[in-house]
Amino acid sequence: DIVCLQEIELPTFTKDFGDFLSQHGYDFVIQDDKNRANGHITGVATLFKKSKFEKPVYTNSRSRALLAGLKFIKPDHFEQKEGEIIPDIIHVGNVHLEGHPSKVQERFSQTKSLLQTFQKHQKQETQWSSANSSLIICGDFNETYYEPSHRLLSAGRLDGAYMEEIKGLIERRKGKLNLSDFQHEYRLCSVHCEHTRPLSTFYAPGFQLDQLDFIYFSSPSFRLLGVMQTTTPEEQKEVLQNFLPTATLPSDHLPVGAILQ
Repeated sequence: DIVCLQEIELPTFTKDFGDFLSQHGYDFVIQDDKNRANGHITGVATLFKKSKFEKPVYTNSRSRALLAGLKFIKPDHFEQKEGEIIPDIIHVGNVHLEGHPSKVQERFSQTKSLLQTFQKHQKQETQWSSANSSLIICGDFNETYYEPSHRLLSAGRLDGAYMEEIKGLIERRKGKLNLSDFQHEYRLCSVHCEHTRPLSTFYAPGFQLDQLDFIYFSSPSFRLLGVMQTTTPEEQKEVLQNFLPTATLPSDHLPVGAILQ
């Protein structure tokens, strides 16, 4: 129903894929960052099934993310239980965070900015609260599960050794930060646990194997039904030997996916 792509070519994406996607029942929005440097032609795109969602009620292009509010088309047989609050809008954040391995502080700032922007949009909803928000954040985080951005998303706050990793950011913004800069109100979960995490989603010579691509969802609003297997055993063997891309896996990252209800 929702597909998030990273590193698309912005000038040609609509021409290359617009008709194809429409024929297969998809509409899409692409990143439109007005501050993008000249010559920087790649960005992200969020695809959605036209039979499931109306046109986005908003889009917001950040330097490293695209936010979109997708209004759910409720089917005729849809029944809402008495007292149950089901948000009409699913808020989707499609990210491709700063890529240099040493830029941990930049990725943390990009993640925190994403959460703050989501909250501004969601507070316009009449029945909004962080407890019933429908939020999905996914994409290429360019860092592992054990780094500050993921700690912030999964635990809701930063503390201990994680604060040490972003001390440079704290020092640069001395006097301009408070406790709210290191926590958020959402209850987010990764679709992968220790037993279902892929060995890696990025295979390249000279790089440590690890998962860099993730899907987070707000646990009060969604129920996780299944997680996509990133490779077959045969494909896993091939990428361990020859890295990515391959003839059957044409990207330098493996896709991640999940079924959420």
